[in-house]
Amino acid sequence: MKTILNICRFIVNNMQVLHNGVYADKIFAAVKIATVPAVFVTIFEGLGKWYIVNQSFMIFVFSAIAIDHILGTIVHAFVKKDFTFKKNIKGIVMKVGMCIAGYSLFVMIHEILKGVPFIPDYFKILIQFIVFIWPAGSAMGNMSILTGGKFPPIGWMRKLERFQENLDVNQFKNKEDESTTDNP
Repeated sequence: MKTILNICRFIVNNMQVLHNGVYADKIFAAVKIATVPAVFVTIFEGLGKWYIVNQSFMIFVFSAIAIDHILGTIVHAFVKKDFTFKKNIKGIVMKVGMCIAGYSLFVMIHEILKGVPFIPDYFKILIQFIVFIWPAGSAMGNMSILTGGKFPPIGWMRKLERFQENLDVNQFKNKEDESTTDNP
């Protein structure tokens, strides 16, 4: 509330200067009134463009978080029997927050590496896979608990665990891929 009052006071004071002040003060007040909103408009315009470019990926990530949250709630309420609303809310807020923060930081690294050939494309795919696989892998782990380890297959879960340990995407290759991509 105090912030809103300060913003209103800022606008009213500068508007008064625009109408009653001397010429130099009017110019300075006009610059202040124009500059402050311009900063926020620029930031939100950039975020809007970023969201449009990454919209489908963000939908996938938030869908994975929602699925993980629902399955995790079922696992903790009925299988592990340690469900609490506080931990449940804390868990989803942390997962959403960390996915947003992590993806934002990784995108910054991607932007820094844009001038290097090949790396930005590979890195963008790796970034998106890293961010997506955390909630998706957690959801798959919950599915495994609920199905008694029958689904998803144990081999897939092991590949996810190894990827989270070493970031080696080669373990997702098929055997045929390995024989055709090695020495021709």
